[in-house]
Amino acid sequence: MTLPICRLIGLLLLALPGVARAQSGYLKLTAPVDTMLVVIDDDLAHFHRLTSGDSLELSAGPHRIAVASRRSLDFIYRPTIQSGRTLTTAVPLTLRKPGSKPDVSYVFQSSYPRLVWGGNLLVVSDYDSDIYIDGRFAGRGQAKLDTVAGAYRVRTENATAGSTERRVVVRRDRLWVTEMFNKPDQAQVRHWSWLPGGGQIVKGERGKATAMIGLTAAGLTTAIVGDLIFGETAADRDNRDED
Repeated sequence: MTLPICRLIGLLLLALPGVARAQSGYLKLTAPVDTMLVVIDDDLAHFHRLTSGDSLELSAGPHRIAVASRRSLDFIYRPTIQSGRTLTTAVPLTLRKPGSKPDVSYVFQSSYPRLVWGGNLLVVSDYDSDIYIDGRFAGRGQAKLDTVAGAYRVRTENATAGSTERRVVVRRDRLWVTEMFNKPDQAQVRHWSWLPGGGQIVKGERGKATAMIGLTAAGLTTAIVGDLIFGETAADRDNRDED
């Protein structure tokens, strides 16, 4: 009977607030930014928004800490938290210059866009195009997903401009943005507008393009035939004048 009673007493002691606090410690972060997003142990759905000097209470033991900022790449390290103690860490973020555009390395190596958007795959298409991911409807015009890492087949369909299909590979802790427009931009339309029906073909308006080509061909045929007829009549008139 003694052993079960001792075990029960031990469980009761662990349940006490003072004992529970003794099993945790604090992590204090300082950084050269106003706001930073902190992910604890890869829990992307429950990140912490901190300012420099703020502290987090963590369970004692090793942790994986990822610090993201709008103006820097991620800082990742693995501290060990000791019970009842505070660990202060100066986060060595390498900041981009204010106003500068993020380069490719920032987009692919920073988790900040993924945390802010709340997803790791963003598909942008025409406002009236349907978006399908692995054959399932995901949205119209724009689709945002928070999904597992892996490869996906993305397809956009438009009633007048056709469809586009692409294979994309996403990570769990990054935001992948893919643009899949079916309709052409205005520069393409202007480039082909010199050709009869060219602008309509580029825009996917096949019916209008066919009509435009048909009208142009009919006009050219009428002009050629008319030229032949009236040209021959003028020649006969010249011959009569000579006689």
